[in-house]
Amino acid sequence: SDLFVGAAVSPFKYMEPDLWGQYLKLCKKRRAGADYFITQVGWDVKKFQELKLYMNRSGMADVPVLGSVFVMRMRLVSTLFRARVAGMVIPDDLNGRYLGRLRSKKERRRIRKMSFVELMDWQALAEAAAKAIREVDTRHAIIVEPAAGGNPNGLVGFRPIDVPNVVYSVHMYLPHSFTHQGVRGQWSKQYTYPGEIGGKHWDKARLEQALKPAIDFQKTFNVHMYIGEFSAIRWAPDNSAHRYLRDCIDIFEAHGWDWTYHAYREWTGWSVEHSNDREQGKATKEPNDRQILLRSWLKKNQKPQWD
Repeated sequence: SDLFVGAAVSPFKYMEPDLWGQYLKLCKKRRAGADYFITQVGWDVKKFQELKLYMNRSGMADVPVLGSVFVMRMRLVSTLFRARVAGMVIPDDLNGRYLGRLRSKKERRRIRKMSFVELMDWQALAEAAAKAIREVDTRHAIIVEPAAGGNPNGLVGFRPIDVPNVVYSVHMYLPHSFTHQGVRGQWSKQYTYPGEIGGKHWDKARLEQALKPAIDFQKTFNVHMYIGEFSAIRWAPDNSAHRYLRDCIDIFEAHGWDWTYHAYREWTGWSVEHSNDREQGKATKEPNDRQILLRSWLKKNQKPQWD
């Protein structure tokens, strides 16, 4: 294959003697056999134009010039501007624009602590992913959950994905201080359902209120809703987990939602095969109220007719 000889040129000079020195080197490199040129790193478009104008008038209009591309972070712009690194010239106006976009230390710390879903555009990402799936699979349903861990509030401001056969899903663990009591340190206090939990009275009506974003989303856009996860820790006092699950299922069924209990033979804290006693580490032979409740609903399922 043919080989072409390249050479570097830096048009990013702002004193006339310096600039003419670069143009002189350019001519010498061309006479020495350079077939094309690559500029040093620079961000001044006018200097690119000056270089092309000089080459056109010097009989080098047909000689290719490639611009170096270097995408920088805002902080590096300021560093290079101060250091005056040879071959990497930051114009004064560009540095000024970038400095205007730099955030305070407090703001930068806040951004670093943000989660992935807080930083990204979940609506755009979910739609792009769904469309990519539809390019290779036009049959199977796509389940889309909102950001923030599937919390129902994540549907506020969300819009349906512009692809067919999409099911929208949320998780129901509200209030976490009840459903996750004893799981982690921040949920160490014991709560009974229904009752006052975290300073508010929680009952079936409040559970439905917590699910209102999902209810509104379904009514507004006439979409298929699915509770992808819901549960309550088995050792909640006074058999509370059973009452919580019962009220949740009643709400799901009233709105025509599909649902999945979390979880079957995963962690014993969610297990309906274990008793309400936290110290009981093995499944019990006698079914408890939670297991009886789930079985009574699950036996109503009908096996789908596959094509």
